[in-house]
Amino acid sequence: MPNFDLTITISAIVAVSAVISPILTAIINNHYQLKLKKIELKQKEYEQTILYKRNILENYIRYLNGVYQYPNEESLSNYAQYYSLAYAYLPENTRKKISDINHRLGQSAHANIVNEIDEIISDISDILQKL
Repeated sequence: MPNFDLTITISAIVAVSAVISPILTAIINNHYQLKLKKIELKQKEYEQTILYKRNILENYIRYLNGVYQYPNEESLSNYAQYYSLAYAYLPENTRKKISDINHRLGQSAHANIVNEIDEIISDISDILQKL
C-alpha cells in the first residue's frame, strides 16, 4: 500500500478548492442575477402595461366628455380612436354600457347620455383604482 504524504495531500486539496470555489461562486451569482433581472423585467413590463391601460381609459373619458360637450369632427375623431381601445380593456358589463353610448352618439342623441356618462366614469374610475 502506497504511503501518502499528508502535506502534499492537503496542498492538493487546497489547490483544487482554490480553483473550484471561485467558479462555483460565479455560477451561483450569475444564476441569481439572471433570476433577479427576469423579475425586474417582468415588473417593468407590468408597470408599462398598467400605464398604457390607464392612458387609454383616461383618454376615453376625456374624449367622451369632449364629444358630449362639443360635438364636432375633431372630438368625434378623438373619441372614435379611444373607443375601440377602451372597449378591448374593459370588463363585459362596462363594454355593454360604452357600446350603448357609442350607438347613441352615432345617432346624435347626445342629450340622453348624461347619466350614462357619469355611470361609465364611475365604473372606469373603479377599474383604474384597482390597477
